[in-house]
Amino acid sequence: MLSTFLILSAAGLSKGFSVIINKTLSAKGFRATTYTAAIQLLSAIVATPLLFIDFHITTNPIYWLLIAISVVAYAFTVYFTFKAYKLEDASTVVIIQRLTVVLASLGAIVVLHEPYSTKSLLGLLLVFLGSLVVSVRKMKLTLSLGLIFALLSTVMGAPTMILDKIILQDFSPFTYVFINNLLVGLVFALRKGLPTETKLLMKKHPKELWLTSILSTLSFALILLALKSGSVSIVMPMYKSLSFITPVFLGILLLKERHHLSQKLLGAGLGLAGILLLT
Repeated sequence: MLSTFLILSAAGLSKGFSVIINKTLSAKGFRATTYTAAIQLLSAIVATPLLFIDFHITTNPIYWLLIAISVVAYAFTVYFTFKAYKLEDASTVVIIQRLTVVLASLGAIVVLHEPYSTKSLLGLLLVFLGSLVVSVRKMKLTLSLGLIFALLSTVMGAPTMILDKIILQDFSPFTYVFINNLLVGLVFALRKGLPTETKLLMKKHPKELWLTSILSTLSFALILLALKSGSVSIVMPMYKSLSFITPVFLGILLLKERHHLSQKLLGAGLGLAGILLLT
């Protein structure tokens, strides 16, 4: 359990820092599809050396169907996340996206028949309340366009963890890091003007793109490594505990995201308490 905690702590911190970089990139004037394609394709390049570690690729068409579903879902997760970053603070988006823990854990209980307890259900409730808190503005539940995009990214992202857990039954996690990033990067390839925009983005902001790609690849590889032998309902909460706390506080401190500060802190506190109950 200690090794799993250390692996997921590193994954969460890497993801947290990449969120801040992506939030900064989202203000550079490019489309969400362009950011998605550029980061995922660069991540595939970063992941190329992993192909030489425990290479194994499935030949079962059922698994490839699951991969196709997971890839498309994750591509739209990244797409909607960048749409949300353009309209909302990174700290707000990350708090909303914690609902992934609730949806993925419930899905794992139903689909993968993972065990649950009263404690874990209470944890899921606290995570949900934490996300609800940041959606309340002036005593009203207000869903801005940015929050809607954040919710869409959450809904699209939740099933990918369950699908990836199943896929890893006949796939090396290291091989899958490369395959997943490459295919996600190609999802929007047919959009008119995408190659030109992607090249321009890479030319103007190479350092940020390479850094977020390295961090994202490291995070994804570590998550899959933990998920290979662990359960979704344990891996997800442990990972999210750092992957959302890091950008929330960095967003407040570095990006000066002080709007609705008390709500963000309360939402973060409730979410962290819920995640701790789930671990």
